[in-house]
Amino acid sequence: MIDFPMKDSPFCYKPPERKCTIDGCDRLHKAHGLCERHYQAARRGTNPEFIRMVDGDQGCIEQDCNKQHYGLGFCRMHYQRERRRKQ
Repeated sequence: MIDFPMKDSPFCYKPPERKCTIDGCDRLHKAHGLCERHYQAARRGTNPEFIRMVDGDQGCIEQDCNKQHYGLGFCRMHYQRERRRKQ
């Protein structure tokens, strides 16, 4: 049986911690310089720059809209409009 060094051993290789390359995103790197969220967006064909990191407490990003955040920075109404516009 092979005895491997423990994870915390100084002899165990630890790759450097990398961050997502999208401005304003401080999540850990997943692949191709992107975090999981931005990488999945790129795989779907969405521009990863468009994906915003939004907290649930923030409202819609549309001007003069004070509704609660739903997805991609928009409230439910603006999110649906954006989806229909892209189809």
